[in-house]
Amino acid sequence: MNYGLALSFKSKLSICLLTFYTPVPTYWHAICPLLRKNKGTQYIMKHFLIGLMFVFILITTFSALLAGTSGAIQGIILDVETKKPLQSVNIILVGTKMGAVSKEDGTFRIDNLSSGSYGLNASIIGYDKGYKLDVNVVPNIGAWRSDFVLHRSAGSSCNR
Repeated sequence: MNYGLALSFKSKLSICLLTFYTPVPTYWHAICPLLRKNKGTQYIMKHFLIGLMFVFILITTFSALLAGTSGAIQGIILDVETKKPLQSVNIILVGTKMGAVSKEDGTFRIDNLSSGSYGLNASIIGYDKGYKLDVNVVPNIGAWRSDFVLHRSAGSSCNR
């Protein structure tokens, strides 16, 4: 059955895609072989919507998996004797270049950490270093709490 149309596959496909967005007159079935073969517009629309739903489900699944891939560590640094918070303490993740500095209230927070086990090193002039091993970061649980209590160095006469 030749209707006298010499159209390439790309042209036929674009004509078929136009049928989804325009009312379908009766002559479209003669022009579009996909409509003629596959039982009409309802068949194509049904499978198009199923494919669209499948793509939507894939996108939402992968975005949900990738959204929760980071965690955080937070805590407070205190002086062992006075129990007052220590400001400007350097907290470093051992083996990385990541870290934080404690605020005026002694709190710190390190964000955007991948899940795993980390070691923490807290240091400030005039105090002994503080170490924490095996601080586990788990995404989507909230920030892991890791507090430090630092002792003054033996030779320190620093008044804080």
